[in-house]
Amino acid sequence: SLFASVYNLECPFVSKIYTEIHQFISQWITQFLYIGKEWHQEAKNVVENIVFQWWKVHTIINNEDISTIPFVWPFAILSQTTLNFSLIQDLIHQIQQQFPQALLPKISDICKATYERQWVIKNFASEFQTLVVIWGKESSNTKELCSIGQQLGKTVFFGEWLFDLLKNTDFLNQKETNVAVTWGASTPIEDILEILDWYEKKWYTKKTLVFNQHI
Repeated sequence: SLFASVYNLECPFVSKIYTEIHQFISQWITQFLYIGKEWHQEAKNVVENIVFQWWKVHTIINNEDISTIPFVWPFAILSQTTLNFSLIQDLIHQIQQQFPQALLPKISDICKATYERQWVIKNFASEFQTLVVIWGKESSNTKELCSIGQQLGKTVFFGEWLFDLLKNTDFLNQKETNVAVTWGASTPIEDILEILDWYEKKWYTKKTLVFNQHI
């Protein structure tokens, strides 16, 4: 149809970064510090966008990299949307202490769905001993969920779906402890239910998490 529409359904947190870049440039901020994994496609796209406009960009991923920041004049801080929210906040705080000229976007770049999943694991940690993460084994989002579970001292199992997990003898022989199941944002509901049903058949009681406060 001559008047049909085509919609761009890119994640708003990803597209927001490009808007921020243009806003900073309009304020004559032409140096950017990007917190992210250089090999990740999202990071590559953002860095290429900045370089294409002939502006400067430097990438870091941890506290040790702060000493490599080459900027003297004001620069803007951007970050990958799927990283650990708490670690990013701590890293930004340290950067601002050493570089008071560093500027931040008005709203965090971390994806809301990513932040919420991380928040749930941390604030519900006292209730479970085993964490099961499914879907997206190459995703920074789900890898970060696993990392948080490990940092909290939980037994973590990571697989694409139930069949993948069942290949793991440690998963099959896991101790009967409270289990929390989480997943990537695009995980099909049938894969989630399959995991929960497997535990129910093992005589686990399926419960829905209820919070007394909003995330």
